[in-house]
Amino acid sequence: SAETTDVVERAAAKLSRKRVDLVVANDVSREDAGFDVDSNAAVLVDAAGRTELPLQSKRELAKRIVDRVAVRLGAVVGGAVEVTEAHDEA
Repeated sequence: SAETTDVVERAAAKLSRKRVDLVVANDVSREDAGFDVDSNAAVLVDAAGRTELPLQSKRELAKRIVDRVAVRLGAVVGGAVEVTEAHDEA
């Protein structure tokens, strides 16, 4: 959910309207994040609430998002999903 104002509120509305499990919201008006820079920040919004992901490299942010999705998929299919802090740099 790329937004310039009311980022979390708009993401929460999209979560409900689109009937999805997770929305990744980011403020595209920030000069230190998003377009034309190597860093980004986001807020993960789901039915349980929101999780702030502070400014970090886009690679690290992507890893955090994938970790969250993996945990969610594990809960959905009832499988065990192991999420670790160590990631391959390949």
